[in-house]
Amino acid sequence: MKTIALIFLSASVGFGIAWFTVQPSMSSTTNDEAQPLYWVAPMDPNYRRDKPGQSPMGMDLVPVYEDNKNDDNAVTINPSMQHNLGLQLSPVVFGILPQYINTTGYIQFDEEKLGHVHSRVEGWVEKLYPSAVGDFIQQGDPLYSIYSPALVNAQDEYVSALNSGNARLIKVSAKRLTLLGLSQQQLAQLKKTRKVEQTTTLYSHHSGYINKLNIRDGMYIRPDTETLSIADLSSVWLIAEVFERQSMLLKKGQKVLITIDSLPGQQWQAELDYIYPILNPRSRTVQVRIVLDNTNNLLKPNMFASVSIEASAEKKTLSVPRSAVIRGGHGDRVVKQINETQFQSTAVITGVENGQFIEITKGLTEGEKVVTSGQFLIDSESNIDSELAKMTPPETSEQNRGHQHHD
Repeated sequence: MKTIALIFLSASVGFGIAWFTVQPSMSSTTNDEAQPLYWVAPMDPNYRRDKPGQSPMGMDLVPVYEDNKNDDNAVTINPSMQHNLGLQLSPVVFGILPQYINTTGYIQFDEEKLGHVHSRVEGWVEKLYPSAVGDFIQQGDPLYSIYSPALVNAQDEYVSALNSGNARLIKVSAKRLTLLGLSQQQLAQLKKTRKVEQTTTLYSHHSGYINKLNIRDGMYIRPDTETLSIADLSSVWLIAEVFERQSMLLKKGQKVLITIDSLPGQQWQAELDYIYPILNPRSRTVQVRIVLDNTNNLLKPNMFASVSIEASAEKKTLSVPRSAVIRGGHGDRVVKQINETQFQSTAVITGVENGQFIEITKGLTEGEKVVTSGQFLIDSESNIDSELAKMTPPETSEQNRGHQHHD
């Protein structure tokens, strides 16, 4: 029952396709001078006669000439019908296949310009100058004032050394003060006034925005306390994720095009700065880093970005438009042009692809033409003809050839 149902289903689909494709194409190729080799049924190429007539389904037999005799799974379509079906062709090209890795990423701080501030002594914060995260700090601005017994004692020793005139003792005590966090300006001021300050103010070593602020007035801090951090946003990092199967295409210095959803109409061009050596075992991705100039402060950490990395292959390869490839459960295939009127569904093995083209590693040669629009109709007809031929018992073909002689 399944076999009978398949025959009727195939016959129904093939009837519609063959009536509008095969029959007109065969008849259009009639040449006054050329003689037909034989006549075939539009629905069954295995049903042949040596003169005109009708098929078992009541359809007129179609003449077949030497110039349009094709393989079992080839389909013949005349030029006028090709135009009506909207068939479009594209050649198989041999050359460098442009490849683009499209992915996403997030803006992050430039870690080379991210500074963490720790106290070198224990003590109490007497006054905190920045008030909140996000405050901008210039290089040399005060950060906080601290009362530290260790700093007070070190200043006393330095003043005593100055009063004694012992050059070696002065040098050692001055070195100790700088190691405890006293600046050269503060040391010079102490040397001039020889007055010990009970509180010492620490100043910023670079400009940037307060990223972390973990202290408040009156807090007791130690050297292991991260008091605050300052981020310079004049440049930022873009960290993007690339799938494992594409990671082998990555190389430092590749061109990158970046767009950001929150900044429509703007693009950033940069280069791939670094490829991280560790694969994420959960997402199966490799991280890459792109450094972006941000002197205009448009880019903010944690912004979402779309990334396109140009990763062209080094060797030449065959490629066709992506639209020409028909994906199937048992493999990929294309419909190629045999001649001006004949087309054939051909199995291919595909490789890497970009947004427009796909590599062909087996099944095609340079210069052949493939159908990029309307190929599904031809592929369906080709498969139906092949399946009908497989379903036809061998003796049927022998009977048909016998009929040809009897007729």
